[in-house]
Amino acid sequence: MISRGIAPNVVTYTSLIQGVCNIGQWKQATRLLDEMLNKGIFPNLFTFNVLVDTFCKEGMVVEAKTVVDMMIQRGIEPDTITYSSLMDGYCLRGEMD
Repeated sequence: MISRGIAPNVVTYTSLIQGVCNIGQWKQATRLLDEMLNKGIFPNLFTFNVLVDTFCKEGMVVEAKTVVDMMIQRGIEPDTITYSSLMDGYCLRGEMD
């Protein structure tokens, strides 16, 4: 894509992040997020929700909450999917409170 002069955008990065998350490569997903931010490409709600959901499924609710905080800091309001993923993550850890 890049070799053909087509620059990746938020959709490209979100697709890549979702793909690596689907195969359990959450570390690669965070590297892609960092790369995205370094290039001045801003994640959207869907990008953040993919990360929150992945972290929660991995039992990493602290990391998921950090992503939610980043969302809010950037002016992106969490939605039902965001909160559902967080609730699922806490439930998986037995933290119903």
